[in-house]
Amino acid sequence: MKQKAIIFLLLLLGSGSLLRAQDTTAILLKQIELKSDTIQIDSLTIIPSTLDIRFENGEKLDSNLYQFDVTKSQLILNPSVRKKHKSISVNYQSFPYDLAKIIAHKDINELQKKDERGNVPPLIYRTSNSKQQDLFGLSDFSKRGSISRAVSVGNSQDLSVASNLNLQIAGDITPDLRLTASITDNNIPIQPDGNTQQIQDFDKVFIMLSHENGKLIAGDYEIKKPNSYFLNYHKKAQGAYADVNFALAKKEYSPRIRAYGGIALSRGKFARNQITGIEGSQGPYKLHGSNFERYIVVLSGTERVYIDGKLLTRGQNYDYVIDYNTAEITFMPKILITKDKR
Repeated sequence: MKQKAIIFLLLLLGSGSLLRAQDTTAILLKQIELKSDTIQIDSLTIIPSTLDIRFENGEKLDSNLYQFDVTKSQLILNPSVRKKHKSISVNYQSFPYDLAKIIAHKDINELQKKDERGNVPPLIYRTSNSKQQDLFGLSDFSKRGSISRAVSVGNSQDLSVASNLNLQIAGDITPDLRLTASITDNNIPIQPDGNTQQIQDFDKVFIMLSHENGKLIAGDYEIKKPNSYFLNYHKKAQGAYADVNFALAKKEYSPRIRAYGGIALSRGKFARNQITGIEGSQGPYKLHGSNFERYIVVLSGTERVYIDGKLLTRGQNYDYVIDYNTAEITFMPKILITKDKR
């Protein structure tokens, strides 16, 4: 019992000393070189009664030779002090916050003082039209896209809600680094119509960082053959791609080396269709998969159409148009389809 009483007494003494330690603010010591008459001692509010200023020899600075601004925690010395001494030591205690800092939920400058007639109305707060702080640094980026919501209900189905997001972002992260991104939450992104010679890829989902010395892509990208007779290929892939070029030496006309490569999975599967033309029918002709699947989606821009060994051009003003989502191809009137066409 006596041992328990001693332990309890020690705990009380320890807790009391802990409380005193929390109430006591630590004493700070700063050695300051006198480069100016105005000295910023601390960014927090200093307790004036704890301020103790001394010279190098330990002599205390006379209060007539300085002024102390409590709101700014600044020490303003008499010019004669700098002429005689090179540095001072300052002992003080401070609060853990800045008492002079204005903290308010509303901006008092937005309070309407007078109305149009000059009368003083009750305090009316006008919301500020100023630009809010950009938390993510995207204010200078070019952003476009769409968000849609759909609700469907029927006799044989329950109520369902669907959402859709398409977002394109482009802008400079730093003066020499640019970000380009295309983001969507569709399982099968919308593909462009194949009725023009040049198509815009809406189905690409990627993030690209580009620099004058190269670029890095994560997501969907295309790889094509180099400018040569051999190695003909054109693939749409999903993965990562890097392209780097750099100079061998820091000279104006130094030769440069380019290297590129990627790791990816092919977005689609190769298939070849041989269509037997119907006399007088320009289409549409249904395409099938490599295993004769009936319902397929053709990756936009990957098709190559030949008639009698001649490569055709896509477009309403050219040879054919194609619906990538339904995998149907229709030939234009300038290409007459007969039973002998292959």
